[in-house]
Amino acid sequence: MANVPVLLSEIDRARQDGFACNRGESKPDIGAVVVPVFDHAGEPRLTLSAFRMASRFSAAHEARIAASLATIAQEVLGAIQDQPVWALDKMRQDFMHY
Repeated sequence: MANVPVLLSEIDRARQDGFACNRGESKPDIGAVVVPVFDHAGEPRLTLSAFRMASRFSAAHEARIAASLATIAQEVLGAIQDQPVWALDKMRQDFMHY
């Protein structure tokens, strides 16, 4: 997405909807639905995402996937809410080494 006003509009929409979608903007026919995981202070800590061929995502699919990911995000929050930020960074670093 090379158009800044369009990008800012998409960011506003994602904030309003509670999820964001990639509909092939980064790579042709690669689509994703992404939801944030906020901590108890309302700060974003992680994201959860689902990827698929963009041509196989419909608006209905995106909404269902976003709803499922939002439910899972609440479970993840329950698991990490007492973890300090440095512990999450360590988990991420350990995961990236696989």
